[in-house]
Amino acid sequence: MSDNYYEKLGQLILGSRLRKLSERLMLEMGNIYKSRNIEFEPGWFHIMYLLSENEKMSITQISEMLQVSHPSVIQVVGVLEKRDIVKISNDSNDKRKRMVELSENGTGLLERIKPVWNEIDQMMIAFLSEGEYSRNILNAITEIEKNLEAKPLSERMIQH
Repeated sequence: MSDNYYEKLGQLILGSRLRKLSERLMLEMGNIYKSRNIEFEPGWFHIMYLLSENEKMSITQISEMLQVSHPSVIQVVGVLEKRDIVKISNDSNDKRKRMVELSENGTGLLERIKPVWNEIDQMMIAFLSEGEYSRNILNAITEIEKNLEAKPLSERMIQH
């Protein structure tokens, strides 16, 4: 199907178009890492970035900061642990709490990837400023998120 199909349906498939765009951007980010010979998956970014700013974090802290489910964090952290990018330990004060920190290998990966993140950031600033509307996309997304938080679509539909 052509892009005109998606354009024709407009706001009826906003979520689908955003997912399609997200998948394309994630693929492109993966290609950037591959072109630099860095074994890094775009889906790891959020946790790696948090750990680059915090020496140790609990699964709960990561989940709350990223506003994603506990199981989602556990799944990504599990992959990172298998790849020897993070270490998981029990909190010394609360044995039920699992703490995540970068391993030596993860610290090395972080040193290699931080300059790439800076380049991606600069490239994205330029990329988003190319179009008349794209320069406002982050503000638009934030506005949509706040509006959904204030009143979900399902509630709006009932009141409509």
